Amino acid sequence: MASRAREGPTHRIANRLVGILLTALGVTLIGNSSATHAFDTIEPNDPFNTLGRQAAPPGARATAAEGLLTLDDAVELALAYNPRVASAWAAVRIQGAGLGVAESAFLPTLSAQIQIGHSDTGQKLPGGLSISEQAAASAALNYLLYDFGARQATRVAAQETLEAANFSLSTTLQDLFLDVARAYFTLAGTDAAVAAAIASEKAAAESLSAAQTRYDAGTGTPADRLQAQTAYSQAVLTRIKAEGEQRNARGSLANLMGLEPGYPLRLAEVEPAVPSVYGTQAVERLIAMALDRRPDLAASDAQIRAAKAQVDATRATGLPTISFGADLGATHSWQQAAELYSNSIGITISVPIFTGYQSTYQIAQAKAQMEQKQADRAQLAQSIALQVWNAYQDLVTQDRALATAIDLLASAAQSEQVALGRYKAGIGNILDVLTAQSALASARQQEVLARYQLALAKVTLIHALGGLELAIFAKAGR
Repeated sequence: MASRAREGPTHRIANRLVGILLTALGVTLIGNSSATHAFDTIEPNDPFNTLGRQAAPPGARATAAEGLLTLDDAVELALAYNPRVASAWAAVRIQGAGLGVAESAFLPTLSAQIQIGHSDTGQKLPGGLSISEQAAASAALNYLLYDFGARQATRVAAQETLEAANFSLSTTLQDLFLDVARAYFTLAGTDAAVAAAIASEKAAAESLSAAQTRYDAGTGTPADRLQAQTAYSQAVLTRIKAEGEQRNARGSLANLMGLEPGYPLRLAEVEPAVPSVYGTQAVERLIAMALDRRPDLAASDAQIRAAKAQVDATRATGLPTISFGADLGATHSWQQAAELYSNSIGITISVPIFTGYQSTYQIAQAKAQMEQKQADRAQLAQSIALQVWNAYQDLVTQDRALATAIDLLASAAQSEQVALGRYKAGIGNILDVLTAQSALASARQQEVLARYQLALAKVTLIHALGGLELAIFAKAGR
């Protein structure tokens, strides 16, 4: 009997609570079977399907670089291993969960409480101390029916904040793409600079050998030999410095790819032929294109919309709310073999009368935050226009510089060959040879620098326009 007495009220309370809850949600029970309703298809970990509003995480190959590394390989590895990507994707998930919190405000809340107690009153009676043992169970249902748009405004703010996080993820990826391209071209440039330094060192060694031969034959002077030796030592020093810069550049690229700085990277020997589809368009049109396509500007617009919705939500907090509530409770005492019930159901209207001007300042704060977002957006738009302008002008400059550097290298190489031939034939002097070789070494370095700076200028312009994508790198050098 005691067992049935304990189970009876709890079972009845549970049944009544379930009935009230399902009725509030518009669900009809069929006999004693479980109800069929829209929530049957909801994912347990994401009942509001916030994942459907989140940007998909970037897919990438998660294998370390093997063999020759192309530019798109480097970008793929950065997507897989660089922690910036993981951080940006986590920020999207955070805002997605925040949207779920905002959506939850539209559903009722249900809570239950069970108490089992033993008490001694401390009063002596003929039969001994007065002892009381009882168990109590209660449940409460609360459902906000109307709040003058506060929940809706909060939901809109959460939606726009999530949208801003999605665009910020795109911005992070594009920034990472640019950093990887910059590091890749820097390493490729240092590789070419080392090769140029080695070529200059070989040329200086050849001049030193020629000077030594003429000196041994009695047709050269000690000054010629010493000058040639000095030039050779300078060429060796240039090569050593170039190799140091090469190691630093290799470490920077490996770090962006999430690898150890000392990871052995070997770049594919391809021309940095990054496609440039914007170089012939007017810069004013490019600026307008960037203002329409940049994900960071889209994120700023979403933040402004979220701030406006937050103003509405803050203003609604000072307005009345209408709620539905139901409380069910039962207490069973074993000594008295009695059950007590306490049930209530009703509508509550809450009207805030005076909050110490808290709402006034909260609204003012929300408005100021919205104005700050609008000012930030205007500043960002100006910055984007300047970025596009500078990137465009740099592209034009680097394109002309490369053409000039190629011509300079050709003439310097021819001049060096003539000067060295004249010296070996005994009709020239060592100063002419060393001067020509120095000019050739400088021309090599300038040609290498111009070639990779042009490639980087193209990528930088594409980034400034908001069009830097993985497909861009897949075409590079092909």
